[in-house]
Amino acid sequence: MAKVDRLIGILTILLQQRRVTAPYLADRFEVSRRTIHRDIDNICQAGIPVVTAQGAGGGIEIMDGYSIDKSVFTIDEIETLVDALHGMDTIFDNSYAERFLEKLSGESSAKTPSHTMQIDLSSHHQATLTDKIKRFRRAISENRLVSFTYYSGSGDTERTVEPYLLLYHWSDWYLYAYCTLRSDYRLFKLARLWDAQDTDRKFTPRADCDMNRDWDQCFSSDIELRAIFDDSVKYRLIEEYGIDSLVLREDGRYDFCFPFTFENNLIEWLLGFGPHVQVVSPTEISKRLADDARKIFQLYGEPDT
Repeated sequence: MAKVDRLIGILTILLQQRRVTAPYLADRFEVSRRTIHRDIDNICQAGIPVVTAQGAGGGIEIMDGYSIDKSVFTIDEIETLVDALHGMDTIFDNSYAERFLEKLSGESSAKTPSHTMQIDLSSHHQATLTDKIKRFRRAISENRLVSFTYYSGSGDTERTVEPYLLLYHWSDWYLYAYCTLRSDYRLFKLARLWDAQDTDRKFTPRADCDMNRDWDQCFSSDIELRAIFDDSVKYRLIEEYGIDSLVLREDGRYDFCFPFTFENNLIEWLLGFGPHVQVVSPTEISKRLADDARKIFQLYGEPDT
């Protein structure tokens, strides 16, 4: 990460979290504490009064009541920061964008700069999502174990984890943590995670924890699906996998080839296309589809005529 990007990142965090510690910033940006202290000096030299409090509960923060000089940022940088903070506002119960604009102008309810993006990171379970994110952010900063019930295709399990990172990826929120039940690192989808409880136990962060890994590689792709789709569902495939995932056939249908990870999820996805898909391979998948189709027919019976 470039130094300028890191300085803007530190400033954004200070605007969001009000007070943080030097070790937290050093871990976040993967630099030494000495580098963080030099960065803080540079921010102060730019005219932004960042103060440091020592002792228990201390940390680094921007002086209360300070308004940021607009000349510190370009217009594009201000618009990008405001757009990003508005996105964060969708998952929190206070307005980071409003606080940023107040510090930028020194006035309450400052006018929002014109922007070209709208980011919404919320979900159907907005209230519970906000609570989960706040709980895990606090647990991560305090190195505190958290327990919860996790629901998956293999059953419901009680987990206790060392939380390391909240991740928004693949259009969903995930928690990256070390699971004490599995003795390994895991990604937990927040939508499947319920009844989270803080514990009184703390943990020492593991040296082998990699929070900059290629997250797309977290799931193996062991099932190579080959299927033929009708033109009527082409839009769905383009939406999910891109136009390059399709090859037009002479009969007007489309060949589709893509790797998948979980067989049950794949079956459910294919069933959603009804009679508009024909699986070519693997044969195990087509057999399971046929078996599920027979069960559906037995459940509903012969349609009334």
